Amino acid sequence: MKPEESLAEAFERITTWMTKHGAELLAENLAPGASAERLAEAEAELGFSLGAELRALWSLHDGQHEEMNGFVEAFDLFSIERALGERDSVMNALGFLRETPQAMPESGLTNAELFSDAWIPFAGRDSDGLAVNTVSGRVFDVRHDGWPTLYLHAASIVDWATQYASRVVADDYRVEEGFGDYYLELRNREAERREEEQRRAEREERQRKNKMSAKELLDEAVAQNRDDAAQEVLERAERKSKAAFTEAVSLLFAAGASPAFLASALRPMLNRLTLSAAQWQIVAEGGARIGNNAIRDIALARARAAAQS
Repeated sequence: MKPEESLAEAFERITTWMTKHGAELLAENLAPGASAERLAEAEAELGFSLGAELRALWSLHDGQHEEMNGFVEAFDLFSIERALGERDSVMNALGFLRETPQAMPESGLTNAELFSDAWIPFAGRDSDGLAVNTVSGRVFDVRHDGWPTLYLHAASIVDWATQYASRVVADDYRVEEGFGDYYLELRNREAERREEEQRRAEREERQRKNKMSAKELLDEAVAQNRDDAAQEVLERAERKSKAAFTEAVSLLFAAGASPAFLASALRPMLNRLTLSAAQWQIVAEGGARIGNNAIRDIALARARAAAQS
């Protein structure tokens, strides 16, 4: 298949996906192709051939109508004019590598590419993007804040476009707001898997607890030393009814919890509790043990009031 046919097919797959997923503006922002005369002018200005694949790309789409709403992930697809204007960013990145040849193996550059001036960017934003060496035809990432500053991305523009299209239609990207109206952000499948596992575990935990009685939940909270879990049981009981709350508090005291645990678990609801003088003394002891003078003082005052009533 000719380069122009391969690129047209790849772009068709990408634009079809964008249209189906609410990103039609990205597809509509693509500009029509450049004329043969404009391509010849660019080669004359550069002093080297664009190569068959870059010519095919710009013959298909001479970049975008407007900057932002980029076609290549968060990057704009460059027009010929913009590529010529952005070329310094690639040459600067290349200059850093020429001064630090030890980065060559990591970058993937060949010696011929390193000392070639036949470089031109075709997509990017803020000095980062994609550039092609028009002699070798290979595509490199340009990373002005990264190291190495150039990094092999694809064997050719056709390979880049084909790979990008395959990932897009495989739903490896999602439409996100930003960089204009929106852009394609690469999905982190592993993070999504972990998040889904977390959500599933939380659902299963909720289902398990929904089947347990207040006594079972409080016994478990005490056994695991989870005063926050005990608080959840008490708060749920309080929302249900005053009687359910009173019963849950009694169950907590009967669960064998330490005074410190009781003080921590009951802290948010101290002013709503009705306890015996002995129970308030236990809470006061717990407050002292955890170094919370406010709990201690409130519980002691309530203990005296309960003893007098």
